Amino acid sequence: MLRRGISLWTRLGPLNAMRLVAAKICNRLLLPSPRLSWSQFGEDLVARDILGLQKGYYVDVGCNHPEKWSNTYLFYVHGWNGLLVDANQDLVAECLKKRPLDAAECCLLGDEEGDGEIAIYDEHALSSAVSGHNMERRGMARLLETRRIRKSTLTRLLDKHQAPSDIDFLSIDVEGMDLAVLRGLDMDRYRPKVIAVEDASFEPLQPTASPVMQFLSDRGYRLYSHVPPTLFFLAPGVVSKSFHGADG
Repeated sequence: MLRRGISLWTRLGPLNAMRLVAAKICNRLLLPSPRLSWSQFGEDLVARDILGLQKGYYVDVGCNHPEKWSNTYLFYVHGWNGLLVDANQDLVAECLKKRPLDAAECCLLGDEEGDGEIAIYDEHALSSAVSGHNMERRGMARLLETRRIRKSTLTRLLDKHQAPSDIDFLSIDVEGMDLAVLRGLDMDRYRPKVIAVEDASFEPLQPTASPVMQFLSDRGYRLYSHVPPTLFFLAPGVVSKSFHGADG
């Protein structure tokens, strides 16, 4: 390391060597991390290939942690903003603190309004309003508490936050209530360009057996990619900015 420093000092001269070191320090302190992906299985990279990174608007339903396993944090660090939704108030508070340019809301989303209940586990990704969902993994986690919480539709929440009608990226991961969230979205008013939705039961050899696939296909969306357990759908007319043979 010392030899490398002397070499830079000799080749660049004292002033330019100091400028180079200062620039590297500033980059490390001020610029976003060079990490490529924050999603659990690289879902944000698929969305990036489709949409690019030019500034846009996202809605992240079941956002969980503001950074860890986030499908939208990659876009946030590139200047995007949007709406984060989770039924765990502690996670929403963390989102408001670490992502101040985003709006964040604590509520359950479904196909109708009312009251609901959510089971909160020490592994937050397992928290759900569906009592029988993912029981194998839940058996290895610790139930912290159950909470009563208001339930809304995605349409009502988008209205409340004055979201744009042309949402670029909608990510849904709500542990078993994903289809209900889609049913609560008025697609005549809000038409996301890209929808990423979890469907752990999806079978690639029988795609039409998926209720999520049927629902979105009936509304003109086409399946673009499957990154288990997440399906990616594109709205009519949307073409991937990084073509991989799925658009045709």
